[in-house]
Amino acid sequence: MLSRFSGVMRKVVMTPCVLAVDDDRQVLDFVARVLRPEFQVVTADDPFEAMVLAKKLEHLDLVIADYAMPLMNGDAMVALIRQIWPHVEVLYLTGHPEADLDDDRPAQVCLDKPVTPLLLRTMVAMLLFGDLEPRNNA
Repeated sequence: MLSRFSGVMRKVVMTPCVLAVDDDRQVLDFVARVLRPEFQVVTADDPFEAMVLAKKLEHLDLVIADYAMPLMNGDAMVALIRQIWPHVEVLYLTGHPEADLDDDRPAQVCLDKPVTPLLLRTMVAMLLFGDLEPRNNA
């Protein structure tokens, strides 16, 4: 994105936007605390709130989601979010072993809870700026 200021063209760098979705408020607070201020962090208590927020965002770079939530699992929620943001990266934070990655899972990374701040920051940075290959989700 380019911006004109005082007749000079400058590139505007957008802060990456992360949508964190979990039915546990403590997990959401932890993610926000660990990732701010380097990232814009938006939190949602359930997948339906996440969908409302995703539609309002100017851009979305990463979804960090619990896999097992009461109203909808992470895969179903990510499929809906990808209808709005098709190229969004996905990271699951979960306490459920059935969320292990397989070929059909939309997430590039699945971390077991509890996760350390260092590991969370590292995985987010790798997904957004690093060498992890995105999956073909066509």
